[in-house]
Amino acid sequence: MMRQAAAHDAERLAQLAQQLGYAVSAEDVRRYLVELGDGHAVWVALDAAACVQAWMHLRLQRQLHQAPYVEIVALVVDQAARSQGLGQALLQQAQTWAHSVGAPELRLYSNLKRERAHRFYVRAGFAQEKQSAHFVRRAPHAA
Repeated sequence: MMRQAAAHDAERLAQLAQQLGYAVSAEDVRRYLVELGDGHAVWVALDAAACVQAWMHLRLQRQLHQAPYVEIVALVVDQAARSQGLGQALLQQAQTWAHSVGAPELRLYSNLKRERAHRFYVRAGFAQEKQSAHFVRRAPHAA
């Protein structure tokens, strides 16, 4: 079963985010869910006991220089629940949501070290178009 994420999922979403290497608290996840607003969707995949086993964050991207597309910002399946079709089900949901918001294309970025994830995406019909460097500039701390 699949549904949109809710505030009461925050603890489990944070736990799964840690499997991706992101140290985020349940309180932050709860706040971020509220702050996301239009153009975002967070879906969860549940097991037979209605426990969250996977989640995916989607974002509609509109840019001046290209047609709109949906970015899969994050997708994680619990390590113990992998290879059971949950990731594929989430990708199907992503395609459905993209169609509903008028975006003909799905895109995602994946860390170069996530080789298993890359194989999954290729099997799901994605093609790697390029590699990029990721740059960050943090705001200076106010004194």
